Amino acid sequence: MEVLGVKEKAPEKEGITRYKNVELLIKQGTSKKHTLEYAFIRACKRKWNDEQKDSVKTRRMAIRLLDHFGWKTHPKEITSFAVAEFCDEMVDQGKTGSTINRYLSCLSVMLRNAAVVGVIDSLPYIERAKEGKRRDRFFTEQEEMAMIKFMENTGRKDYADFIRLGIDTGCRTGELIGLCWGDVADDFESILLRDTKNGEQRRVPLLSRSAKALRRRQSLAGEARKHTQVFKGMTQDKLSWHWNKMRRELGFENDPCFVPHVMRHTCTTRMASRNITSDKMMEWLGHKSPAMVKRYTHMNITHLQDVRKLLETKK
Repeated sequence: MEVLGVKEKAPEKEGITRYKNVELLIKQGTSKKHTLEYAFIRACKRKWNDEQKDSVKTRRMAIRLLDHFGWKTHPKEITSFAVAEFCDEMVDQGKTGSTINRYLSCLSVMLRNAAVVGVIDSLPYIERAKEGKRRDRFFTEQEEMAMIKFMENTGRKDYADFIRLGIDTGCRTGELIGLCWGDVADDFESILLRDTKNGEQRRVPLLSRSAKALRRRQSLAGEARKHTQVFKGMTQDKLSWHWNKMRRELGFENDPCFVPHVMRHTCTTRMASRNITSDKMMEWLGHKSPAMVKRYTHMNITHLQDVRKLLETKK
């Protein structure tokens, strides 16, 4: 755009679509309360702020909704029929049910904010999309070795270490990206996760492979401050870019489940296959509900052995 001499200017009627300008819009606000734009700004200030996990990603989804319905659109124009048409369009684009439901959740939040200030009297009926069954995708040892080898051979050693820690600890990608040197134990036996999805801190032990990687990284970093990121400069966007590059090169471009979050599934699967109890898995992974780890119990080869013994016992 700079080469072509095109000036970055947001259209007045349709609203602001560039994310950097949206940040400015949120700070300045708008006097036009009878618009989706105002409902969006209100939602950003009260819900999608720095205190919420993945607020940046959620805002981007909301922005796409505004681009679809119109920034200056009156919230009352978002009828059940309009929402249904939006869902049909998403289906035509090949979006999954879970993705569509995330968009619908963003829309619901904005409309509720419009209702709070009296712009609309009631909310439209929003029918959630049917979500498919979750695939229990995990990385095999061969896939893991290929991923690490690719990252190292292409000069992406940071990402190779990231994969090692991701699979060994089962941490969410955001938790690892936010990990600082002050959160790594002096003996490299564990790491402390502060910025977690459920808002509670937890300490995760380190396997010898991950401890070795962190020792090496610290020696290369020199006098790293406590608040310096272990994976300095890494962001979700950068991770996605390098991951997709690896994904194509390794031949997994058509595998929709070949995503960074599967590292967490891989750790959980390996725990279950080694007969680790559900309560310990929950504590390690930071889950509050047993239902989150229940779907991995089929990997535990002994969890029903006691039932078999009881059935074989004669009365």
